[in-house]
Amino acid sequence: MEFVELTEKEFSDFSKDHEYTSFFQTVAWGKSKEKVGWKMHLVGIKENKKILAATMILEKALIKKIKIFYSPRGFLIDYRNKELLTFFVNNLKIYAKKHKVLFIKIDPYIENYERDNDGNIVENGYSNNDIISILESYGFKHQGFNLEQDNKLQGRWLFVTPTKEKTIKDIDNEMKRSAKRAMVKTEKLGIKVVKGTEEDIKEFYNIMKDTSDRRSFSSRPLAYYKNMYHELHKEGLCDLYFATLDTKDVITKLSKEIKEKKEGLKVDQEIFDKAEVLSETLRKYKGNMINVPKFNERQEKRRSELIQLESQLKEVKEIQERHGDNVTLSGILEIFYGNEVIGLYGGTYKEFIKYSPFNPIHHKMLEYACENNLKQYNYYAISGNLSKEDSQYGIYYTKRNFGGKVVELIGEFDLVLNKPLYYVYKLAFATKIKLKKIKNRNK
Repeated sequence: MEFVELTEKEFSDFSKDHEYTSFFQTVAWGKSKEKVGWKMHLVGIKENKKILAATMILEKALIKKIKIFYSPRGFLIDYRNKELLTFFVNNLKIYAKKHKVLFIKIDPYIENYERDNDGNIVENGYSNNDIISILESYGFKHQGFNLEQDNKLQGRWLFVTPTKEKTIKDIDNEMKRSAKRAMVKTEKLGIKVVKGTEEDIKEFYNIMKDTSDRRSFSSRPLAYYKNMYHELHKEGLCDLYFATLDTKDVITKLSKEIKEKKEGLKVDQEIFDKAEVLSETLRKYKGNMINVPKFNERQEKRRSELIQLESQLKEVKEIQERHGDNVTLSGILEIFYGNEVIGLYGGTYKEFIKYSPFNPIHHKMLEYACENNLKQYNYYAISGNLSKEDSQYGIYYTKRNFGGKVVELIGEFDLVLNKPLYYVYKLAFATKIKLKKIKNRNK
């Protein structure tokens, strides 16, 4: 076996079909990070010209010449193959020391325990918990079973809907009732899903900024989204999707429906009045032919529907006055890689949260995953605290209503190469996060 640097093609060909692959382990992701201060390394193990293991590593300088290595969702290796893992880790440490690296961080794309829709561990389900002990035996320090979704490099807790060998009708049947009601509401309102372009990155940034201000987390700068979209989109790995409202079109349709419903009510009432007179004449011969209570009940239901339509029309007209004919409600940056689709980043303008504009985008992606027989649609990060009292519970609640399961990953690990400096770094990083949380709370 030999430890080598890989070409972009060699790495990409190996990465795309690996069991633990993720779009974070792609050349495109590495190039997008290079534009914001990281340096990409592609390394692996070969035997008889065949690649046995590999990883994409990002290098970043901390202070002066002190650097860190971060392998996002890496390594791509059989962790239970002792000989292979030993050779890889030993050679990676040598490689890292040559680059004056303080520590190596990894957060493998590996589930800890199989969990269900409610986050409970599935009895007799699969587990990869042993990999934590394996990595610790090589000197990796496990960073804990954190529950929070903020202030970490990547989410440890995710929510996914399995889609392999399913149709969108199967997914619809598995949806919770509240999700179905929300979908009907968006359909009635005329919310549509449109694909964005690079020119729409500014709109997406504005949505994310509005969302971060509301939820008190730090948003990414505009350049971050531009760089990421540019690098990933040209490789066919990402697209922007927006939930939009064509107010002019909706007003026209609602106005027509209201007019038809009013005319229907009037005509039915006239027919009923005439029939009631006729019924009086025939009552002594054939009894009362008019079911008054049933007619009144039907008319009352239609009047209630009319009131709802008129309320919707008023609401849409107000939105039109504020925002014009074409209104963007929410947006999601979707990742297409390997055997899944990932809703990586997404947000909704505060004004439009009540319309649940995320739902039609999620539904469209679920349909895509089903049609392409992918393993799953990944809604991405949630909080590991699944209690209703948690401030992030609403995010989990919305995602779980589509049906699916909670995913708990094994977490982050640090392989320390310089202990004294590492602990100084950890103290400084903890202080930075504490100040960041205080700043976000005070927004």
